[in-house]
Amino acid sequence: MNTERRFLDIPYDEHIVPFPNTASVLMQHAREFPNNPALCFSNHSYTYASLLQQCLHAEISTQNDIVLSMNDTENSILLMLILLVQGIPFHLNFSGSTSVSLSDLQFRKTKNDNIVLPFVRLDDKALILNNLYQFSQYNLLVAAQAVGNAFKLFRPGDAVCALPLSSIADITFGILAPLYFGKTIHFDIKNPANAVLEGNAQYAWTKNIKPNISYHEDISMRDSSIVCLQSEQFLPVKNVYYLIKSFDQAAGLGPVTDNTGKQIFLLGTDIEKPDTDWVIRGHCMGSSIVSG
Repeated sequence: MNTERRFLDIPYDEHIVPFPNTASVLMQHAREFPNNPALCFSNHSYTYASLLQQCLHAEISTQNDIVLSMNDTENSILLMLILLVQGIPFHLNFSGSTSVSLSDLQFRKTKNDNIVLPFVRLDDKALILNNLYQFSQYNLLVAAQAVGNAFKLFRPGDAVCALPLSSIADITFGILAPLYFGKTIHFDIKNPANAVLEGNAQYAWTKNIKPNISYHEDISMRDSSIVCLQSEQFLPVKNVYYLIKSFDQAAGLGPVTDNTGKQIFLLGTDIEKPDTDWVIRGHCMGSSIVSG
């Protein structure tokens, strides 16, 4: 038996996500609520319908390797989604520089009702992270689904993502997971948790920006969540969660706990601490790239 192709008794050929690729995720949301905002930047926003059209109609050259650094938030996020939707593999290197600009792309003009999705399989290569790990479409969708289920992103309400984007955890927790569940994502560089604390958003990925909850006894919105990086002192609020350790090879996933230290279940993963360090296995794991 080939045990390397199974996890939690689920063969990798029996996928645990209901979507065949990233494009189908955006298409479903664009059909259900086309006029709902998907991405809200400081000066511009994209509805799910316009985002899907942009991703499908962008003409991007594949003659050279495409590198994204996420230094330019709007440019990099849109390029990343275009590449994922069209099934074009790219390099994600947070210390590098982006090799293509959105303003340089041409966009095909077609009727909005003539939607043809690219033929992209779940097992197709999606991105290479820092020349160390290679992720398929499936790996990224599993990670997004795991985060979304854990923090009930299927509930009503917007999402907020902290800036800058400097890790694969930022991509998974801040962008891919909310988009997977049809959220409207706002970007905030100073106080990403405020919208949740004030009852205006259901979910916030705050990175290492700790929420100021001195004057908040509880978070008002039902099933709301604030997820931040590990803190030396847990905040006395049940809706705040902590990413204790992020694994790059697991698309940024890792052990997440609540304010009591209880570990949160992430679908499709097995996260444990058998000795002195955490270990993670699961369908989100990218393949190691051996240089030589």
